[in-house]
Amino acid sequence: MALAFAANLIALMIPGTLYMLGLAMASATTLAIAMEQAKPERRGRAMATFSIALPLSNGVGALICGGLVEWVGYFWMYLVLGGIAAGGLAVTIANRGHIK
Repeated sequence: MALAFAANLIALMIPGTLYMLGLAMASATTLAIAMEQAKPERRGRAMATFSIALPLSNGVGALICGGLVEWVGYFWMYLVLGGIAAGGLAVTIANRGHIK
């Protein structure tokens, strides 16, 4: 959300850096959860699926964000993405008991 309010380069770089650190930690954690939840004989398939889905989602997300920027501008794009991230966090917290 801080990216939506960035007024200069430093204000853009700090939340951007934090975003990328979070993305790196989240992707590794999500892969570990996927491997843990998969049956031993299906772990290779789970890892392959994750390894395909993550870059695919990045590409599709870039296309969607580009459309949002054209339609509503950067400010609203960042607010929409922040809302989606908050929704994902809420779903994760609500289902944390189902994850080992």
